[in-house]
Amino acid sequence: MPTIDFATAEAYVDDERLELYVPFEQKALGAFVKEKFKARFQTDGNKKRWVVEYKFARATPEQIVAAVEEELYRLAIPSWRQIVSMFVSYACASRRYEVKFASGGIRIMLPGGHPLHYYLGKMTGLKAERDVWKIPGHLVDPKEIAEMLKRISREDREVFKDATEPYEGRTISGNLLIPFSEAKKYGVGPDAIVFADYAFVKVADPQIVEMQIHAWPFRVLKTEPAEGAVRATLAYMEADPGARAVGKLMAMPRDERPKLLDEVHADGKWKSRSGY
Repeated sequence: MPTIDFATAEAYVDDERLELYVPFEQKALGAFVKEKFKARFQTDGNKKRWVVEYKFARATPEQIVAAVEEELYRLAIPSWRQIVSMFVSYACASRRYEVKFASGGIRIMLPGGHPLHYYLGKMTGLKAERDVWKIPGHLVDPKEIAEMLKRISREDREVFKDATEPYEGRTISGNLLIPFSEAKKYGVGPDAIVFADYAFVKVADPQIVEMQIHAWPFRVLKTEPAEGAVRATLAYMEADPGARAVGKLMAMPRDERPKLLDEVHADGKWKSRSGY
């Protein structure tokens, strides 16, 4: 079931209906879909959502999603659409932080006990759910948020730098177990950047320690066909461009992200060395 992430509200779409989960602070959105699309409020235990059935709404999923998005912008502060356009492609590179801008507002995840929890609570009057803040667009103070984002960005980069900086200048070489004809699906090509999960790195370079980052970015230095595989030389990226690359990756919709290399793509015969 495809998911539409509005940062605060969230929609699940299938062939017959759309389920919309709306925070209490944005309950006006529920009234909107009830009036415009004949939505019904349903509760199953803790599962509370508005359900829009296309046959009653007489609208397509695309039309409903577009209308919800427009209503969220209407309910937000006047400058919210412009702010989102500036930050929609921003995302964190480490797993310790999350920042998501969308029509519904901002979603921010911070480590437990982080000082910004206090300031977000003071600014919004809300409470975090498991260290995650969902801040509706009408409660955003742009100046306050801008200062917080500077700190989050700096600390997120520090986590990524601690994870990857020890391996700058290091390369790994071996067979990627994918047909050469499918290399582009993984972004594998001359001078490209590819992303791997730790399971791949653990096989290709067992000395590497697992860290709290979303993906390990590599520059592709060399590729050539091999029997049922791609013979490749990959270089660990420098921390700053690597963090930007991973942040850009995480900002992409899930179904549009290039596939990560994982353990099934490494044959266990990789070699590593320091220096290119």
